[in-house]
Amino acid sequence: MDRPSRPPFGRGLTYVKDDLFEVPPLFEFIRNSGGDPIPWRQMYQVFNMGSRMEFFVDAAIADRIIEISEEFAIEAKVIGHVEKSEDGLNHLHSMEP
Repeated sequence: MDRPSRPPFGRGLTYVKDDLFEVPPLFEFIRNSGGDPIPWRQMYQVFNMGSRMEFFVDAAIADRIIEISEEFAIEAKVIGHVEKSEDGLNHLHSMEP
């Protein structure tokens, strides 16, 4: 079976997360519980921020995975996409709320 040429999973890729789930109120409370609000970047590095489990799959099967999740009353959606990186290194681009 011929497959398109692409870098191995996790190498030379940019993970773009541009449609994350809404931040649950608990994390808003934690973020604002001290003096100055904790930066969003730090919050996402320390906590899952309600993102649950992530699957990196071909777009062609994403809808089916979402359907299966909904059969178990688990909210699911596509939160981003993966691109080949320009410099051959891994990158993560995530939009802050």
